[in-house]
Amino acid sequence: MKRKVAIILIIVVILLGIFGFYIYHLEPDLEKYTFSNQEFYEFQYQGNTYAVGDVVGEPLSTTGLFYKKHNNYYILDEINRCTYTDSSFYVKDNKVYFHCYFHPDTILEYELDGIRFQRKDYLLNFMDAPNISQLHMQFNKVDDDFIYLYSVVKEDDAIEEGNYVKCSLHDNTCEYSNGYTPYQTKLDHSFRLVYEEDSPNKEYSDNYYQVQIYQNVNEVAVVVSSNTSFGELQYSIKSNKEITNDDVKIEWTTPEGSLYHSKDEEIGTIGVMILNHDNRYTDYSTRFIDVQDKSVTISNNQIIQ
Repeated sequence: MKRKVAIILIIVVILLGIFGFYIYHLEPDLEKYTFSNQEFYEFQYQGNTYAVGDVVGEPLSTTGLFYKKHNNYYILDEINRCTYTDSSFYVKDNKVYFHCYFHPDTILEYELDGIRFQRKDYLLNFMDAPNISQLHMQFNKVDDDFIYLYSVVKEDDAIEEGNYVKCSLHDNTCEYSNGYTPYQTKLDHSFRLVYEEDSPNKEYSDNYYQVQIYQNVNEVAVVVSSNTSFGELQYSIKSNKEITNDDVKIEWTTPEGSLYHSKDEEIGTIGVMILNHDNRYTDYSTRFIDVQDKSVTISNNQIIQ
């Protein structure tokens, strides 16, 4: 009797395993989509692969959120009147944030769980930050408390403030910021160091800086650190391409704006450029870090394709 029970249990376990195997490998019950020549960004989270890109064939500009399985892409959701650009969305773990021209004062948040998602709309209040152009806003960073946005266009160029804001994820209010809030995130084992450079004054001065660039399958992480009160600053760039030393260019400039070339000079700004070698006139990413106030000026902010 015990032997029969044991055999039955073994058979049940085997059948459940086979059933689970087929369930796991079934294609999602979603509309399949084929990317042609349009660019798209692919990212992974906890074993799932997702993508963001244009949906071709729609009458209006449409951005799609996709799920990938067995090298096939499936549409999770479409956002109409929303143009896909490198700076129109931001990925943070399993959350994707969108800024679309049809609602320039709104940020959309998608929280992903396999083929399921939850959407939340943040209607932002710009009463305390009226000079930033909401239509031209781009993502700088998102953390647990704020969405950091910037725009190369202001409502009134005669007013100094207005290019950078941070907006609360708790009450939706926005206020001006200095362009970047440094953060220190421990890079996990998925990142590998691909580039490292010390400031040229290191052998002459007690105050020096270092640029380190790491990469995993989803992003490039740039870490700028110093033994001074500057401390550390970190930012990330969306990437679908591996980079090498040849793709990176660092410019060290003086507080007056000229290239550093003498041991008697100080470091004022650090320019970090990740180049597109297919087109030497275009950079994927260019940012200038002021070492005095840790402000960051964004010149180019494209997905590394």
